Amino acid sequence: MGITYKKHPLYPKDILIKEFKGAISGEDIIASWEELRLSNSINKNVKGIINDLSICDLVMTMPEFGKLMEYLKGQDYLKNIKLAVITDTPSTVVFPMLGESQTNLLIKPFCTTKSAVDWIMNG
Repeated sequence: MGITYKKHPLYPKDILIKEFKGAISGEDIIASWEELRLSNSINKNVKGIINDLSICDLVMTMPEFGKLMEYLKGQDYLKNIKLAVITDTPSTVVFPMLGESQTNLLIKPFCTTKSAVDWIMNG
């Protein structure tokens, strides 16, 4: 498992990017959110976070997904931040689609970073 954090090159104050590589579980995703929270990387200027799952192997069960959604719903700092998920496989795209429909969080799946950035910056 590997997770890289970086700021978007054109919108460094507005968009954070998390790139996931290797086998990634629900626990890994929760740990990545905790790392961002504890490092105070998410401030009032951040409009959105892009979670790039396009080059990882997402190994997450539905119970793990449930734990992830409960975790995310409990984080007040995420209530007004757009959470874009880049994915290119049907088995992975189902998770952000379920997250979008089952929570009041702003979660959407995308195939490209450009479309995710457009949604975050323009709505």
